[in-house]
Amino acid sequence: MSIGNYGISREIMKDTPYNIIPLHHRPELMNQCCKLLNSEWRRSEKARLISLSSSCDKFPTSLVLLDNDKVIGHCKISLIPSIDDCCVIESFMISRDNRSQGLGSILLRGVEQYVAKRGIKQILLTTRDQEGFYRKNGYSISEPLNLYKLMDYMNSINESDKEKQINLIKNIIIEKTNERRKELKTQQNNAFSGAPPPPPLPNLIEKKRQYESPYTYMCKKLS
Repeated sequence: MSIGNYGISREIMKDTPYNIIPLHHRPELMNQCCKLLNSEWRRSEKARLISLSSSCDKFPTSLVLLDNDKVIGHCKISLIPSIDDCCVIESFMISRDNRSQGLGSILLRGVEQYVAKRGIKQILLTTRDQEGFYRKNGYSISEPLNLYKLMDYMNSINESDKEKQINLIKNIIIEKTNERRKELKTQQNNAFSGAPPPPPLPNLIEKKRQYESPYTYMCKKLS
């Protein structure tokens, strides 16, 4: 099996115009990637570009699926400090015009090969309505990831790394909270006059508080 520069098998994309590369190796594609992600999940262009610019060889890493020089897919991967040899897929998408063609599976296989080459043995992710896709690609439902287990780790690392990991956790919490706010606002707008207000937002950083997530947690162990 022929292996490319990034540890991704060329056999995945044999006889196709497709390629998978780390975004930070082609920074001129960042604006394309920003537009692709914002077509699915609206966010300010500035915030999106800041997030994309964090891609690096040591994680977090954004991998993009290219059709020649056109960005048609994206996956962001970050490490989980509290779990050895493990990473989480923060976001994963294929452009609307290129779906139902097997490209999601191609990108996912490329992601798995990329992280396995770097010592990762398990991938975690969350999804709301794509359980079937991930099951087809070897993922299974798992227990929710407990972010609070990170605290012992956070106390053991240096200040520079600690700041990076704190920012990562904050970003995850902020994104999940914003999504929940949008859901509650939509429910409130659709409610008839005189209806009771929606319940308050859950405190995502309160220790040991139970929260029923709308997301399904899934994982895959890499061979």
